[in-house]
Amino acid sequence: MTVQVNNAQGSNQIYGDTPLITMTGVPWVGMPVCASAAESNAIKCGSVQDDYLTWSDGTYTGIQGADSSMTFVGGDSGSPIYASPGSLNTAVGIVDASTGEFAIVRDALNAWGYSIRNY
Repeated sequence: MTVQVNNAQGSNQIYGDTPLITMTGVPWVGMPVCASAAESNAIKCGSVQDDYLTWSDGTYTGIQGADSSMTFVGGDSGSPIYASPGSLNTAVGIVDASTGEFAIVRDALNAWGYSIRNY
């Protein structure tokens, strides 16, 4: 899964051994999550710290956001955040900020008119 955020630093790649994402879910505080950080060239893992932030990509409204304990670099934006292994390969977010903030993927996909597609 790759989702491009309206951001000059957004990624269009997925790093390494990211699991096949088959569904979307909603993050909850304490949820273990990982991100396929393209520019960092690493799988980063942490946990959800806040599950209800106001988030905007500058165009769309009504997209909720969350915050994680992970940190990112420019170019990781747009990378998928998913529930840690053992959680049915569920996408929960899209990296937005170096501080770990992310858009909740289900809201973003609905706002942008996209869905998860399995090949």
